Amino acid sequence: MSFLHLKNKIEPQYRESKTSSIEEDAFGIKSKLGTSTVDNSKNSLMIGEGVTITGTIKANSKVTIQGTVDGDIECNSITISKSGNVKGKIKTETITVEGKTEGEINADDVLNIKSQGHVSGK
Repeated sequence: MSFLHLKNKIEPQYRESKTSSIEEDAFGIKSKLGTSTVDNSKNSLMIGEGVTITGTIKANSKVTIQGTVDGDIECNSITISKSGNVKGKIKTETITVEGKTEGEINADDVLNIKSQGHVSGK
């Protein structure tokens, strides 16, 4: 048996289709049809306990606050943990507050304030 015949063998080329169905809703947000939201650590931001951020945060994913943020936050979903403290405007789809927040909150879908959560503002 000879291995020389294997050199002439050509491997088939497989290609992914680059077209996908994308729908644009009334607010101008593009979303792929047939996909589900997955909580992936690559697509999230976590501000750890003991960390202080001063400024504006804009993210297209989930944000978890365990430290302190003094500024505005705009994201898809936000969780303010028990040790979290936010002072500023928050614009999001869903928010869960277990810590403290002070300022204006604009939640498009769900505002969840846990028993130890404290919210003051608009």
